[in-house]
Amino acid sequence: MTKKRTTQHYEIVYYDGSNLPPAYYLIDEAEGESPKQVLRRNLKRLIAEARDSLGLSPEYFPDEDIQGSLCAIRSDGLVFAGNVEPGK
Repeated sequence: MTKKRTTQHYEIVYYDGSNLPPAYYLIDEAEGESPKQVLRRNLKRLIAEARDSLGLSPEYFPDEDIQGSLCAIRSDGLVFAGNVEPGK
């Protein structure tokens, strides 16, 4: 019996902890079976996209540093406060 593989939708963010307050920047979206798979398959493209969209100079931000700041978050794992009724 073959196990059915399901893909998940992930948002890729760049974490910048050097500023106060720290911030997450949305870089792109991707689909895959796991967060690690999504990052592994798209890593070079995501590093380039982060570099371009955030103006990260290779002189000050090597690829390894950018890679260490990229995170994959399941899109349906976030709950926005605008979608919640206030309670007591």
